[in-house]
Amino acid sequence: HEVDAYYDYTIDKGLTFTVGGGYLFADDEFGAGDDAWKAGTALTAKF
Repeated sequence: HEVDAYYDYTIDKGLTFTVGGGYLFADDEFGAGDDAWKAGTALTAKF
């Protein structure tokens, strides 16, 4: 299971900046240390 949040900002027509993050709830197969935070950014151009 995973919970994510992100925000898209349109810079110009066809150009979008995204920032987001989330938390992964692992299923305890590998012990208590397998949950994880994640974060990232993206710049997307559409032609």
